[in-house]
Parts: sequence; structure tokens; C-alpha cells
Amino acid sequence: MQALKVIIREATKTDFPMIRELALASIIHRQSVSPIRDRTRAEANMRDYYTKLADQGLAYFSPDFEPAAFIALAEEGTRLQPEPVGYILMMTNAEDDLTREQQAYILDIAVKPEYHRKGIGTRLMQRAEEYAKSKGLSYIGLTVATGNKAALSLYKNLGYIEEWRRLAKKL
Repeated sequence: MQALKVIIREATKTDFPMIRELALASIIHRQSVSPIRDRTRAEANMRDYYTKLADQGLAYFSPDFEPAAFIALAEEGTRLQPEPVGYILMMTNAEDDLTREQQAYILDIAVKPEYHRKGIGTRLMQRAEEYAKSKGLSYIGLTVATGNKAALSLYKNLGYIEEWRRLAKKL
């Protein structure tokens, strides 16, 4: 069995349709929707968001966000073309709510389910961290749903700590 080779590179505008397909394929596997929220509505909003992102690439975001995207491509077996298996979207012009310190912020990360637990999420996060450091930033943040145990474990293993806890109640 041949080892999995993964390349992480900056995404180009032509990658965004692939990112859209990865995102839409992962919707049913995501545990990012709160149990008190309307999952159907959330999925419809995600479809709309990724359709616009596929059409516009990073131009979808305000330039003030200073957005960046990276894609993971797997070379495996006898395939002639590397297969897109994950991506990460981030911004490098976020700020902490209280200190106003500049920081990077992870907007989204996804890895194809059949490639989970192969280190791809870790590699994408590390690439985002390297990029943030190259921009002179000392912090990176993200939001994760409390039910997404796999993601919580990944972030904890990478040294992320819980800073805030947001609560909601259905009325």
C-alpha cells in the first residue's frame, strides 16, 4: 500500500468550485449546527454561502478581512491528478473583542470524511498558523460547536484553549 502524500498550498480562484464541492459534501457530516437551531435553514445558508464563494473566490469577502485560503491535495495510488481532500478559510485582520489585539481567525475548515484522522486537518491548521505568523500576528482564533468532539480534540491537541463560552436558548 502506497503512503498518502498530501500537499497544502494556497488556494487560487479556480480552486473555489472544488472548495464548494468539499463543503457541500461535508454538510451532512458536520456537527457545527447547534441542536436548538434549524439544521435545514443552516444547510440552505451554507449552500448559498459556498455557491457565492465558488463564483467569487476570496473577492466574496471584504478586502478589510484580509482573507486567505489553503487547499489540501492528496496524491494516492495511481491517480494522475491530486485529489482535493480539504481546505481552510481564514482572515488575518480580526481583533480580540476586549484587548483589540490583531489576530487571525479561522472562518472554516473541512476535510473529506474518508480522509479524517490522517493528519490533514492538523496540516491545514499548521499552515494557517504559519501564514498568520508571516503576517506578524501573535494570535489565532476560531469558533467550534460544542458538539463537534473531533474538532475540539484536534484544536486542543494543537494547543488551543477555550477563552469564551457562548450560550443560547430557544424561546
